[in-house]
Amino acid sequence: LIVNFDLGKANIQSNEEIDAKIQFLIDFLHKYPERTLLIKGHTCDLGNPATNVKLSKQRAEAMKTILVLKGCNPNNIETKGVGSAEPLVPNTCEENRKKNRRIEMQIEHILKE
Repeated sequence: LIVNFDLGKANIQSNEEIDAKIQFLIDFLHKYPERTLLIKGHTCDLGNPATNVKLSKQRAEAMKTILVLKGCNPNNIETKGVGSAEPLVPNTCEENRKKNRRIEMQIEHILKE
């Protein structure tokens, strides 16, 4: 699942599509508490690389905060910020840069006891 962001922003804007993704994750994590979620934050190539890593981590943490506030176990949610190191598409135009300013959420492995 992917959520996109405005340039330089880490806030998640509520809309029907994003709210549905969030609800899907909440329902899944409640139904399968042994599963973990990886939220990986990304930026486009504009700006300082160190600042972009920080911003990408803030984007991932923003989603984690929402999920935890909705009752998900924070210990089952990992966040990672990679800055512009893993573009979805080449940063050759503004349309592509918008696609790269994102978080990706992936259901991960089963927790070990």
